[in-house]
Amino acid sequence: MRNHRRQSFWRVTFPVILAGLVVIALTVLAIVTTAGMGNDQDSHWANISLIWLLIPSIFGGIIMLAVVGGFIFVMVKLLKVTPNAAATVQHYMIRVSQIACTISDKVSAPVIKTKSTYAAARRLKNRLVGRS
Repeated sequence: MRNHRRQSFWRVTFPVILAGLVVIALTVLAIVTTAGMGNDQDSHWANISLIWLLIPSIFGGIIMLAVVGGFIFVMVKLLKVTPNAAATVQHYMIRVSQIACTISDKVSAPVIKTKSTYAAARRLKNRLVGRS
């Protein structure tokens, strides 16, 4: 447990504290050097501050570019595999459809046969009796 605490301090806490101190030092440096200086020096430090503000956005853009590139790579691989897999799935779906049609035909055949026989008998009776 003690080893874990020491490792977590040096691997997590210390770098966060160090980065915070660096940011504070850069902020203090920017304030001290621009205080009482001319306009040209202010512009120089403003440009440096702008660079520091843009760096996280640039890294975020690079990460998003990598994610989009990864998605494109995966989609290309999937599009190469999809036709074969889709054909296999289509084959099985056609087979399932054929089986369903066969079963429904077998289930409905007695009903259709009975109604057909009844309609034929009624037609014969109407012809014999003389009604159309």
